[in-house]
Amino acid sequence: MNQHNESNIVNKTACFPNLCRSFTGTGHFSCRKALYKFCTLPVLAFFVLSCSSAPKRPSQISTTYNLAVNQLDMGNVESERGNYKHAENLLDEAWRLAVSVDSVELRILTQLSFGNLAFYQNNQAEAEKMWQRALDEANAEQNQELIALSKIYQSRGTLSWGSHADVQESVHSSTQNAKVGAQDTAQSNAQENARRVIQTVTEQMGYLKKSNQLYTAYAWLLLGFAKKQLGQWQQAEEHFKTAEKIHEDMLYLELAAYDWYAISSVRSVAGQYEQAVKAMQNAISFDRRAENTYGLGNDYLALSEIYKKAGKPEQSQEARNRSKEIFASSSLLNTPD
Repeated sequence: MNQHNESNIVNKTACFPNLCRSFTGTGHFSCRKALYKFCTLPVLAFFVLSCSSAPKRPSQISTTYNLAVNQLDMGNVESERGNYKHAENLLDEAWRLAVSVDSVELRILTQLSFGNLAFYQNNQAEAEKMWQRALDEANAEQNQELIALSKIYQSRGTLSWGSHADVQESVHSSTQNAKVGAQDTAQSNAQENARRVIQTVTEQMGYLKKSNQLYTAYAWLLLGFAKKQLGQWQQAEEHFKTAEKIHEDMLYLELAAYDWYAISSVRSVAGQYEQAVKAMQNAISFDRRAENTYGLGNDYLALSEIYKKAGKPEQSQEARNRSKEIFASSSLLNTPD
């Protein structure tokens, strides 16, 4: 991942296309010409002074800001879809634009998204660095909402990497008893991390503005995973459903699909295989509507595992074959083993 310092911000000139399913070609944003380049001052004065209905100049120009928001949103979408190189390019451009207009809010949000991108690629050091940089900048601005959001994003790492930190010790254990002990310790640590995440996210959610419902949904999703880690299946599903309603109401179809994917995982772990299949079918339905190839491939792969656990080998193999076909259909994605 690129380091986002002032030197490479100046040199970065790449522009990226609007989001579409094919995502082919490269669009360019041309520099805006001065609106009055071909007007003389007397002519300008004439229109301003003689026409009472002349349009007023805006009190604030937000063209570049809006472009940055657009790039950030598209980068987040591509990151969720597993198109990591495209996501990095889009986030690079969002960062360049945010820096160019000195938008503290967009700088922080973009750094949080870079952290998520690193998280998806299992790059713990980079993810933690970007989330911490966002938190540091939010603290410097004394922006309580962005401070809260940064802490919520950091909780994602606490829940995920904290759950696996002590498991690595078991690899070096020389006896079976030592391995079992290490695994028990890891499980205990994972549950403690889950409780920490629940406390942090619950405390910080109150600072999120109601206008930023996507971030509220993100918090509910984390709470759901934390409850799942603690084996509290019903509460976990309720939190996932709360996130799903927000995403569906806002027409973020692939995020709604992921919520149903999470609900299916809870039901599967709880041994409710029939209900898990129904939830995964909902995930597939939303990913179809979103034309989300990456999501569909993973949906069918998970469906295969559910059927396998339910003792239905034929359905399991059929779902796995469907997953392979979907992944193989796209040159942007690799077929999982």
